[in-house]
Amino acid sequence: MPVSNLLITASEVADLGNFNEEVVVRLTLPEIKAGAWLLIGRVVIKNADTDAQPRSARMTTHDGATVLDQVEDLRVDSLDADWDKQISLYGTLLREDVPEPIVDLRASTYDGLADFGRLFALLVDDVQSQ
Repeated sequence: MPVSNLLITASEVADLGNFNEEVVVRLTLPEIKAGAWLLIGRVVIKNADTDAQPRSARMTTHDGATVLDQVEDLRVDSLDADWDKQISLYGTLLREDVPEPIVDLRASTYDGLADFGRLFALLVDDVQSQ
Protein backbone atom coordinates (compact mmCIF):
# COMPACT_ATOMS: atom_id res chain seq x y z
CA MET A 1 0.00 0.00 0.00
CA PRO A 2 1.53 3.36 -1.01
CA VAL A 3 2.23 5.89 1.72
CA SER A 4 1.50 9.54 1.02
CA ASN A 5 4.37 11.94 1.62
CA LEU A 6 2.01 14.66 2.90
CA LEU A 7 -0.67 14.28 5.57
CA ILE A 8 -3.09 17.05 6.57
CA THR A 9 -5.77 17.07 9.23
CA ALA A 10 -8.11 19.79 10.46
CA SER A 11 -10.07 20.40 13.64
CA GLU A 12 -13.50 21.33 14.81
CA VAL A 13 -14.00 24.26 17.20
CA ALA A 14 -12.89 23.38 20.75
CA ASP A 15 -13.99 25.13 23.94
CA LEU A 16 -11.15 26.28 26.18
CA GLY A 17 -11.54 27.10 29.87
CA ASN A 18 -9.70 27.53 33.17
CA PHE A 19 -6.35 27.07 31.42
CA ASN A 20 -7.09 23.34 31.00
CA GLU A 21 -5.25 22.03 27.96
CA GLU A 22 -7.50 20.61 25.23
CA VAL A 23 -6.47 18.48 22.27
CA VAL A 24 -7.48 20.55 19.26
CA VAL A 25 -6.36 18.25 16.45
CA ARG A 26 -4.68 14.84 16.23
CA LEU A 27 -2.80 13.19 13.36
CA THR A 28 -1.67 9.56 13.08
CA LEU A 29 1.44 8.93 11.02
CA PRO A 30 1.39 5.81 8.81
CA GLU A 31 3.15 2.71 10.03
CA ILE A 32 6.41 2.76 8.14
CA LYS A 33 9.74 1.40 9.31
CA ALA A 34 11.75 4.60 9.04
CA GLY A 35 11.53 8.18 7.96
CA ALA A 36 11.76 11.74 9.14
CA TRP A 37 8.70 13.94 9.36
CA LEU A 38 8.52 17.72 9.18
CA LEU A 39 5.52 18.78 11.28
CA ILE A 40 3.69 22.10 11.03
CA GLY A 41 0.76 23.08 13.22
CA ARG A 42 -1.52 26.07 13.49
CA VAL A 43 -4.37 27.09 15.77
CA VAL A 44 -6.32 30.30 16.30
CA ILE A 45 -7.17 30.94 19.94
CA LYS A 46 -10.10 33.28 20.49
CA ASN A 47 -10.64 35.10 23.76
CA ALA A 48 -14.21 35.03 25.09
CA ASP A 49 -13.42 36.72 28.41
CA THR A 50 -13.96 40.43 28.96
CA ASP A 51 -10.33 40.76 30.09
CA ALA A 52 -7.18 39.93 28.16
CA GLN A 53 -5.87 36.45 28.97
CA PRO A 54 -2.65 34.51 28.34
CA ARG A 55 -2.81 31.61 25.89
CA SER A 56 -0.65 28.65 24.99
CA ALA A 57 -0.33 25.88 22.43
CA ARG A 58 1.82 22.73 22.29
CA MET A 59 2.60 20.16 19.63
CA THR A 60 3.17 16.80 21.35
CA THR A 61 3.47 13.07 20.95
CA HIS A 62 3.23 10.22 23.50
CA ASP A 63 -0.19 11.59 24.58
CA GLY A 64 1.24 14.94 25.61
CA ALA A 65 4.33 13.59 27.40
CA THR A 66 6.85 14.59 24.71
CA VAL A 67 6.75 18.23 23.61
CA LEU A 68 7.87 18.86 20.04
CA ASP A 69 7.18 22.63 20.16
CA GLN A 70 5.31 25.05 22.37
CA VAL A 71 4.31 28.70 22.54
CA GLU A 72 3.23 30.37 25.76
CA ASP A 73 2.07 33.92 25.20
CA LEU A 74 1.84 35.40 28.69
CA ARG A 75 1.61 39.01 27.57
CA VAL A 76 -1.65 40.36 28.87
CA ASP A 77 -2.57 43.75 27.46
CA SER A 78 -5.74 45.18 29.01
CA LEU A 79 -6.39 47.09 25.77
CA ASP A 80 -6.40 43.80 23.83
CA ALA A 81 -9.23 41.90 25.53
CA ASP A 82 -11.09 41.00 22.32
CA TRP A 83 -8.51 39.12 20.25
CA ASP A 84 -8.03 36.23 17.92
CA LYS A 85 -4.41 35.08 17.93
CA GLN A 86 -2.87 32.55 15.56
CA ILE A 87 -0.11 30.37 16.97
CA SER A 88 2.17 28.38 14.67
CA LEU A 89 4.18 25.37 15.81
CA TYR A 90 6.94 23.40 14.09
CA GLY A 91 8.68 20.14 14.84
CA THR A 92 10.51 17.15 13.46
CA LEU A 93 10.06 13.53 14.31
CA LEU A 94 12.01 10.43 13.41
CA ARG A 95 9.44 7.68 12.92
CA GLU A 96 11.62 4.98 14.46
CA ASP A 97 11.80 7.00 17.72
CA VAL A 98 8.02 6.96 18.24
CA PRO A 99 6.32 3.57 18.71
CA GLU A 100 2.82 5.11 18.65
CA PRO A 101 2.96 7.65 15.83
CA ILE A 102 0.29 10.08 17.03
CA VAL A 103 0.99 13.82 16.98
CA ASP A 104 -1.43 16.28 18.53
CA LEU A 105 -1.86 20.00 18.92
CA ARG A 106 -3.11 21.22 22.31
CA ALA A 107 -4.29 24.68 23.35
CA SER A 108 -5.38 26.53 26.47
CA THR A 109 -6.59 29.89 27.75
CA TYR A 110 -8.85 31.05 30.56
CA ASP A 111 -12.10 31.42 28.59
CA GLY A 112 -12.13 31.03 24.84
CA LEU A 113 -12.18 28.86 21.73
CA ALA A 114 -9.61 27.08 19.61
CA ASP A 115 -10.45 27.20 15.92
CA PHE A 116 -8.82 26.58 12.54
CA GLY A 117 -6.52 23.93 14.01
CA ARG A 118 -4.35 22.21 11.41
CA LEU A 119 -1.54 19.69 11.46
CA PHE A 120 0.63 19.01 8.42
CA ALA A 121 3.17 16.18 8.26
CA LEU A 122 5.60 15.93 5.39
CA LEU A 123 7.79 12.81 4.99
CA VAL A 124 11.33 13.86 4.13
CA ASP A 125 14.55 11.96 3.46
CA ASP A 126 16.45 13.38 6.42
CA VAL A 127 16.37 16.09 9.08
CA GLN A 128 19.58 17.92 9.96
CA SER A 129 19.81 20.39 12.83
CA GLN A 130 21.90 23.48 12.17
